[in-house]
Amino acid sequence: MAGKMHIAKSRNDMGEAMYRIVLRDYLTKTIEHAEDLAKALLYQAEQHVETIMPAHTHTQPAQPTTLGHYLVALYDNLTRDIERLKQAYRTVNQSPMGAAAITTSGFPINRERMVELLEFDSLIENSYDAIGSGDYLTEAAQALISLMTNMGRWLQELLRMSSKEVGLIKVSDAYVQISSIMPQKRNPVSIEHSRSIASSAAAEGIAVVHMVHNTPFGDINDTEDDLQPHLYAGFNKGIRVLQLMEAVITTMEFDKERAYQQARENMITITELADVLARDYDVSFRKAHHKASVISKKADKLGKELYELSVDKVNEWIEDVKISEQDWKEIVDPYYFVERRKVTGGPNPNVVREMIKKRMKRW
Repeated sequence: MAGKMHIAKSRNDMGEAMYRIVLRDYLTKTIEHAEDLAKALLYQAEQHVETIMPAHTHTQPAQPTTLGHYLVALYDNLTRDIERLKQAYRTVNQSPMGAAAITTSGFPINRERMVELLEFDSLIENSYDAIGSGDYLTEAAQALISLMTNMGRWLQELLRMSSKEVGLIKVSDAYVQISSIMPQKRNPVSIEHSRSIASSAAAEGIAVVHMVHNTPFGDINDTEDDLQPHLYAGFNKGIRVLQLMEAVITTMEFDKERAYQQARENMITITELADVLARDYDVSFRKAHHKASVISKKADKLGKELYELSVDKVNEWIEDVKISEQDWKEIVDPYYFVERRKVTGGPNPNVVREMIKKRMKRW
């Protein structure tokens, strides 16, 4: 019987099966840790549905939003990457066994039974596809690249918010490092390490794509022992980033008062002036937008914030419309700006609560 063990088997289909079994474990662990991070983001979002802060476009202060609204955006971005990882898992977890070298075998083997024994989800039916395509490697690599690239963008944001000048996020003492010479420093190295490791993980994934690029369709060394370590290293690094950021997000503190004050500055509520003029004073929106622009330019020239201007001065600059003092008070207050954005997906606290509730149900 021992002499028959190698019947209908080849290094090709056995090697492919082995790589898939190892890779599905890495994907499973990555998905689990990504889901833990997603839950941490949603938990913090729930605590901060009313925490007003400035939102940025083009790296410039743009409009008021809430931390809860921002964190739900990060959550949604992350969950799409989790879906990409799950799709990669479905592609990986298919059995090539019985394909043998390339054309199956002349022996009456049961390929479907190997699916059950090795706990694959399904069979790669075409034997040439089973040993020749290798797209399970690039799909897994691309899911990792997407995850680490997308995370890297908001890691950079968190670092900005953690800086002393911005001063919105306080990273827990457990995840900062003091300077060897400057006693006042609290360096958020946990986020810095996460950013650099995420870049390294993405690079490992890119190496996989490049190694498969322009290779022939079939069994080749390029997709085997030289390539596999890049994937394993990439997923190990990715898991480190996910674990570290789950801890940072769960334990971080946010300065609500400072965030609210920053949301009052840089005239980022000025959009609401244009809206009020168009909505309540029968001014065309383009004209209202122009008037709001005039106000912001004149205020900037005086070195004043909107809340430092009197309604009389504003009405003088607007010229042909007189807004009420109450309207002006609400225009310069980011609370009203956020409160009025209550359409689907907006930052209004009740809208964000509903978004969180919906997402929690999915768990």
